[in-house]
Amino acid sequence: MILIMNQKLKKLIEQKYNIGKIKNITKSSRGYLSHNYIIKTDGQKYFLKKKQTLNNNDEKMNFICQATIFFAHQGIPIIEPIKTKDEKYFFKFEKNFHLLFPYVTGIKRERGKLSGKQIESMGAMMAKLHLAGRNGYPILERRITKSWSKNRFYQTYNEVIEVIKGKKKLDQIDKLFLEEMELKKDFVDKNTLSLEDFKLKSNHLVHGDYHDSNVLFDGKSNVKYIFDLKSVITPRVLELIRTIDMIFFKPKISERSFACAKLFLKSYQAIYPISKEELTNGIRARITKSYYTLWKEEEYYLNGNKSVSRIIASTIIGIKYYNDNTDIFIEKLTADF
Repeated sequence: MILIMNQKLKKLIEQKYNIGKIKNITKSSRGYLSHNYIIKTDGQKYFLKKKQTLNNNDEKMNFICQATIFFAHQGIPIIEPIKTKDEKYFFKFEKNFHLLFPYVTGIKRERGKLSGKQIESMGAMMAKLHLAGRNGYPILERRITKSWSKNRFYQTYNEVIEVIKGKKKLDQIDKLFLEEMELKKDFVDKNTLSLEDFKLKSNHLVHGDYHDSNVLFDGKSNVKYIFDLKSVITPRVLELIRTIDMIFFKPKISERSFACAKLFLKSYQAIYPISKEELTNGIRARITKSYYTLWKEEEYYLNGNKSVSRIIASTIIGIKYYNDNTDIFIEKLTADF
């Protein structure tokens, strides 16, 4: 039985790939910016990812696919997309990009449930990935991280405010989004620092979205597979701090958060050392950069993606914490350096 998929898309997949007739399609977990499906044929299973074109284009998708292949060839256990019959790694259908992957199995852990061994393995794997991507650019058109933009922030801010003003009555989600936006705007209005002021070089090809929901573990708590790249070329420390923040400091901040984060850092440091100065500058740069993004508001109000409302409350907790405790955060996290 075919479930939850356009029949035209089903036929198109059968035409584009050498996988035979599709017997069964079921919807899998959804990311904030993608939809996922499990496809079954005669004895085989595949994983189909549908990405919105709102934040993607052909050039970006080609970059990500090339980066995926590059890392896989460097021994990083990243799942490679399957090529179509005409040697493409993705195709478009109804204004969305689609990528087909082999179906793999492994252990997936819920946020906050990682064991010490799994944390160590994730830290070590990130270090290996960063080492592989150090000055290793197989890409003709580089997607290099640039400094944050006030103009871009204010443009999105004004567009979202107009939508909210048009509502007859604000619900609790609207009020939370407004609270986050005003907290960020207050910072952006006053900030004069750019990425260049932190003396960090954009010289590493990185995963772009490395966290516990994008890895599978084996039975011995080692990282078995990595997936869902959103690769960029950036200072490695920005991805390092983003990952630590996502895994250990959301939805709440505690002493355990710091203990787990330091274990991750220790494992990373053992393979690819990073100085205390670079780490400190990276923390400040990452916190600053986070104020300039309104991607959740853009998705919720401009693109109709309601799923992002699930993380707005924890985002506000983080903003308020870093507003008052950046120096304390740095001191605790870098205490062993």
